[in-house]
Amino acid sequence: MLILLSGERGVGKSTACHKLVERVRRAHRTVGGVIGDAQFNVAGVKIGVELLDLTSGERRQQASAIADLGGRRVGRYSMDDAVLAWAAEIVLQAIVSNLDLVIVDEIGPLELSEGGGFAGALPALLARPAQDAVLVVRPELSADLAARLEALAPRLYTLTLTNRDETPAVLEVMLQNAWRASGRYDEVPFRRARN
Repeated sequence: MLILLSGERGVGKSTACHKLVERVRRAHRTVGGVIGDAQFNVAGVKIGVELLDLTSGERRQQASAIADLGGRRVGRYSMDDAVLAWAAEIVLQAIVSNLDLVIVDEIGPLELSEGGGFAGALPALLARPAQDAVLVVRPELSADLAARLEALAPRLYTLTLTNRDETPAVLEVMLQNAWRASGRYDEVPFRRARN
């Protein structure tokens, strides 16, 4: 199953991914990939993004609004190209490692317009249609991403302020049902989503 997790900026897409990872690991399933955690100053203004490798737990600074990281600029953010390459390799390794779930947070203009960042994950997923994944994407880019991955029949799930608390459980149930239907995990302990 390929889930495109969409939602407006600041609604909690990365937080939902963290909670989904916890739930999937509690079900004794393997998860890899990358989550991008926003960093804020004391006034609550976003000042950067730190990437988390879900396999090793290592964190690296990807973007900063207050420091020059030496790479390309995207809006008010300076990027660290070496960290982007590191994260892209983590995602590709996760896709080919037969993990139960791969998370990519997020697919954005860098990938869809410039072929950078996690762009290599898209053909890798197409080459491995049995790989279950959650790709985080902004609403304005979700149709483009869905069209590029049409062969995988992606399912779009929109995160909102009203459904964000239940979203990790709903996504887990979607994955559990897919795993059960595929016959890959007959022993999957099915838990009902709890609000």
